[in-house]
Amino acid sequence: MKKLLIIAMPIVMVICGIPLFAILAIVTLSSQAAADCHAPTYQAGSGTTAVVSGSSAESGPAGDLKKQLMQLRFAKGYPTLTAEQTTNAITIAQVTRDLGVSRRGLQIAIATSIQESKLVNLAGGDRDSIGLFQQRPSTGWGTPAQIRDPVLATKAFYGRADHTKNTGLLDIDGWEKLPLTQAAQKVQRSGFPNAYAQWEPVAADIADVLGGDLPATATSGEDCAPTSCPDTGLPVEKGLTPDALLVLRSVDDRFGRHTYHGVGERPAAAGSDHAEGRAVDVMIDDWQKPSGVAHGTEIAEWVRANAEELGITYVIWRAKIWSVARNSEGWRAYTHPTGQANPTLDHMDHVHVSVVGTSATMDCAAASGEVVYPVPAAFIGNDARNWHATGSHWNTWHTGTDFGAPCGTPVYAAHAGTIEIDTSQGWSGPWLVKVTTGANSLATWYAHMQRVDVSRGQKVTPGQKIGQVGDRGNSDGCHLHFEVHLKNGPIYGPDNTNPSTWLSENATRDQG
Repeated sequence: MKKLLIIAMPIVMVICGIPLFAILAIVTLSSQAAADCHAPTYQAGSGTTAVVSGSSAESGPAGDLKKQLMQLRFAKGYPTLTAEQTTNAITIAQVTRDLGVSRRGLQIAIATSIQESKLVNLAGGDRDSIGLFQQRPSTGWGTPAQIRDPVLATKAFYGRADHTKNTGLLDIDGWEKLPLTQAAQKVQRSGFPNAYAQWEPVAADIADVLGGDLPATATSGEDCAPTSCPDTGLPVEKGLTPDALLVLRSVDDRFGRHTYHGVGERPAAAGSDHAEGRAVDVMIDDWQKPSGVAHGTEIAEWVRANAEELGITYVIWRAKIWSVARNSEGWRAYTHPTGQANPTLDHMDHVHVSVVGTSATMDCAAASGEVVYPVPAAFIGNDARNWHATGSHWNTWHTGTDFGAPCGTPVYAAHAGTIEIDTSQGWSGPWLVKVTTGANSLATWYAHMQRVDVSRGQKVTPGQKIGQVGDRGNSDGCHLHFEVHLKNGPIYGPDNTNPSTWLSENATRDQG
């Protein structure tokens, strides 16, 4: 298990007369990038979970985890968790880990058990209900002894127990994308289907303590990372940098329509992120309600998890800030630079996302019919313009042009198309990547790359990152070899055209 750094932050804030308790900030010390869709822990500060001050700030064995958990409350007015409750939560987490379930699954399981039994392994309940999840022998969940076993009961909740065939969480299509209360209800079939939602914040806190090493969701990076960014048609898009535009369109595509604030909607000094088109505010409806807090948290977690793809520098939500520069510190307390406080200045009613401007792995501003340069703008001038050159390096003549750039520099798809990868061309290195548009249609080739970030058959858009400049194969230094085949022909085919001329005539924008 990866080690967790757990920092107690007993900060009390007062917003609109309601005390809000800043809760544990938990950082997973891992070399795994957020770009792998392993979303961070997040503490929403919703006012439902309190931390007892003067707590230990160490993590480690189960005893230390218990101490951390025993600082939490289910909600305001509840006592702190007992040793029995924390032991049962640890058991649920261990089964979750053994089954390879995500942190989202652990959160759902914990919230369900809080609603059903308050994390107590009950001997009875409504009718013949038993145990942590109040499962019933009469409805096929197993014998009383099996249901009373916390390990077996948790496996049954997930649908991975041999003693019951009842539908579990992992049997439900798309369960990770469902609201927590809906996912729990599909397993529990309770007479109070919305009751699980109230425990979502504290369940997230417990899941963060116990499952910080678990992926946030089990969805693949290709599914959870931004892969397209359809035009919203909103005036707010005007003036946004490519990264900010990607954030806005990706959030809109994934989470639905919101009110957004960009360049002109926020008063800002010259040089600020908003003034320069490097920030987007996603306004959250019902931000004072648990449902609004949960929705805003989901967005904040997703954009942070995809920080590299989106070109993000920092995110602010509910008086907490996370930044790439201080990633190891996790979510930190945030105070507006003016020192003033209100729901907007404290970012209680919106998720603020600031970006670099032109560093994302996909250029959202490039429409699907456009052509863009395959390297960042800083290296366009390094085009060797050596198509058709001859010499000892080539059997006949040079079939493309070379863009000099440091190894690791992003390589972009010059146009929309489908990825083909040829591993039989030793001159190009391990891979010759092609972006094709069909038989007898445009294809572009990319060689000598040190890394490929796409897969065969994947659809790409203009400006989407497909890999990194390298020095592989027949190469004397870091550069991108780029070819254009107007009819998807062979390397020396008559359709092989001068790529430098083709780009200068067709590229509508560069990559910043």
